[in-house]
Amino acid sequence: MRQNKPKPLSSSELAQLIQALKQHLRQTQFYQKFPQWPQEVVEFWLNSLTPPSSEQESSPEAQEIHLFVDGASRGNPGPAGIGIVLTDPEGNVLQQKSQYIGQTTNNIAEYRALLEGVQLALAFQPQQLRIFMDSELVVRQLQGAYRTRNVDLLKIQQQVRDLLAKIPQWIIAHVPRHLNKTADKLANIAINSHAGDQTERSKP
Repeated sequence: MRQNKPKPLSSSELAQLIQALKQHLRQTQFYQKFPQWPQEVVEFWLNSLTPPSSEQESSPEAQEIHLFVDGASRGNPGPAGIGIVLTDPEGNVLQQKSQYIGQTTNNIAEYRALLEGVQLALAFQPQQLRIFMDSELVVRQLQGAYRTRNVDLLKIQQQVRDLLAKIPQWIIAHVPRHLNKTADKLANIAINSHAGDQTERSKP
């Protein structure tokens, strides 16, 4: 017996389905039963499924960009690098960057990665930017949940906020490191490359 293909959901139908699923997960205490799936991560993923409105689809500049960033420092402070990955909502890589940034702390490296990542994202003129980081400190500070007392961090944070103000909509979420592994790899590649250069220069 031949089966008919299911009819694709419209934008409004999909939005209603996602809302119903989120409500069901809350009512069934899914997040308490499965603590390995934090509520903010699950709902962030569900929100990413929401299709753009017809108005957004008609504009060549109206697009959604996903930004994965990571900063690493060996020694804290020590040799540091940043890793950046920009993708579309389907996960297709738009741009990557790996850069050595000198001697600094891990937190500075995380903020430097975020600052550079937002700068790269602006070139795509996104209507919406979704940022993923495995640094809970930076994410919570940008969300306003944690206070930022370090003067050096405050300076970079303000630069980040100034750039984000140019984007109509943005959201930042903390994710486990394994979901940010490409950016993490790029940050460490930058440090390793610098260490290799230093070794070569020290040879007689």
